[in-house]
Amino acid sequence: AQFRTDGEFRVGSADNSEALLTATKDGAVTAYFDGTSRLATTSTGITVIGDVAADSFSGSGVETTITDDDTKVPTSGAVRDLVGVDRTWQDRLSFRSSETIYQNTTGREIEVAIRANNAAASQNVEVSADGIVWVVVGATQPGDNGMVSNFTVPDGNRYRIRQTSGFTNIAAWAELR
Repeated sequence: AQFRTDGEFRVGSADNSEALLTATKDGAVTAYFDGTSRLATTSTGITVIGDVAADSFSGSGVETTITDDDTKVPTSGAVRDLVGVDRTWQDRLSFRSSETIYQNTTGREIEVAIRANNAAASQNVEVSADGIVWVVVGATQPGDNGMVSNFTVPDGNRYRIRQTSGFTNIAAWAELR
């Protein structure tokens, strides 16, 4: 360890060829791994470069930024709102049928995956924000072997399978909730 006259405290490797930790008076503290900065304090918090592993997280998660290949994706809510975080796939087949409108009331987006066997039927998989205007996110026609449809349903939105002709056998219906 060494104190420098410019107000910096530095801990280096045994041969002093690379920094392990630096601390600047009234400034940042930076931790290094193999000579690369990995954690640094800032005037507003911390910056982490690389992956973070934690047993738990507490706090709002507001203004959390997730980085993937240096592309920053700001989240607009708590970390729990990220797709797949704190969620599990649930088999909803016994609770779902065609021609029924369902509404997502979970407080966050859900992912839906449906597989339907189709003999002589036409059907649409549809999502609606208001229950009036519907957007088709999947469809089949008579003679198709079936349909697999995966889609996101925002909180408060509705979703359904609507028969346009014939009868469809829903073989699987799962939701990531």
